[in-house]
Parts: sequence; structure tokens; C-alpha cells
Amino acid sequence: MDFNHPPKNIHLIINIALFLFILIMLSLIFIFYKTIFFLQFDFGIISYFALIFLFILLIFQAWAIKHIGIKANLSYEPLKLVTTGPYRYVRHPVYLFDILCAFSLFLYFGHFVIFLALLCITLMQLLHLHFEEKEMENKFGQKYRDYAKHTDLIFPKFS
Repeated sequence: MDFNHPPKNIHLIINIALFLFILIMLSLIFIFYKTIFFLQFDFGIISYFALIFLFILLIFQAWAIKHIGIKANLSYEPLKLVTTGPYRYVRHPVYLFDILCAFSLFLYFGHFVIFLALLCITLMQLLHLHFEEKEMENKFGQKYRDYAKHTDLIFPKFS
């Protein structure tokens, strides 16, 4: 696979791979439920802060989707170069908020299975991000490269 020119349906392929991974994980949980299902961490009061953080993240997620447009978010097609709102600080805030939401859910519930899902989501989002970067550069060219020089990829640096 040429990583510089991904196939048009790469997002579908990644989503199918994610679905199959989750299906395998659920099968493993069913088979080994006595050992994996009961493995749980207790984060105490942090769990409640994680729930509050999750609701705040969902608001930020809605803010990011509002700026990119729901149509672009659902189609995976870069319709226009968005540089306002959260896109002023990072190029992929939706992915950032997805990862942080999954981390908050892990802190709230504390299940090992959710931790595995967090790892899976993070890896899949980073894979999506790689291909999306190439798509954006191919579609918007120098304008996107200039934008990329001034913004961080996924985690903002506040310096």
C-alpha cells in the first residue's frame, strides 16, 4: 500500500478493521470473561472528575464538528480547509476529543476492556490521521502546508 497516495476507500477499510477488532475483542471477553471481565481498577474520586471532563469534552467535540460541518465529518471528504475554532490550535481536534473521551470513560469505569478499547481507538485514530493528512495536502497543496506549519497535529502546545 502506498502511504503517500491512499486508496479512496481507506476510511471504510479502517472502519471495517476497527469493527473486526472489536468483534474479536468481544469474542475474547466472552471466552475469558472470568479473568478479563472482572479485572477492574478503582480510581476513586478521579472517576467523578473524569465524568465531568467527559461532558466538557463532548461540548468541545460539538464545537469542532460545528466548525468543520457535519457533512464533512460524516463523509470523510475534505470539503474545505477549516482554520477557525479549535482548528486554530490543532489540525485534528475531533480525533483529539475522541481519544480524550475514551480515556475519560476508562477513568470513570476502570475496566480493563475499556482500556483495550482506548488503545484500539487511539491506534485507529492515528492511522486515520496519517491518511487524512495526505488527503488534505493533496487537495489543498501549499495552503495546507502553510497551515500545518503554524498548527500542531493533534495535541496543542501551549507555549
